[in-house]
Amino acid sequence: MGPFLPSQSPLSAIFSTRFTKSIKIRRGKLLSWPAPPLQWIGHTEAINRIRYSPDGYRIATGSNDKTIRIWDTETGAVVGNPLVGHIGYVKDVAYSPDGRRIISGSNDKTIRIWDADTGAPVGKPLEGHTGRVECVAYSPDGWRFISGGGAGDRSIRVWDAGTGTPVGKPLSWPHYICGIYCLLSRWAAHHLWIF
Repeated sequence: MGPFLPSQSPLSAIFSTRFTKSIKIRRGKLLSWPAPPLQWIGHTEAINRIRYSPDGYRIATGSNDKTIRIWDTETGAVVGNPLVGHIGYVKDVAYSPDGRRIISGSNDKTIRIWDADTGAPVGKPLEGHTGRVECVAYSPDGWRFISGGGAGDRSIRVWDAGTGTPVGKPLSWPHYICGIYCLLSRWAAHHLWIF
């Protein structure tokens, strides 16, 4: 193991003085120990959802501490201040396809829209669910988004992404809704995965 220790390691100095006739590594030897894995520090409670931005440079997280955080994917550093406004656990977050907006659903029965660059809320909280908002997802074209209610609600709602107004009537669902993913750009039941 000694010859493979990084050259600037204190163990390497001890090894090289005591074992002078050991093999020597000429190429590929580390100068120092590699950095430990990143520890992302920011939320104070459990994280419920993690989502990549469309370009892959940012990650948004929703937490039981009632905040959303944006992170740099390469460094793990928090980008800006926490997005604050929900009064219940943040259950889900989603980036718009162009990466300019983030939507969030919460135990407080609301959906919020955020500016992904500044972290500022866009408009007022969207209301309509009678229980917690368990999941949110944008349509691939970004014109609409959809939300699913948890155990106390069990409805699926479609929203206009530009105005924040509901589109049509809520759809009743017989079961608890854990997640929704849109497969195509047009909204119809057979284009969605609901689980």
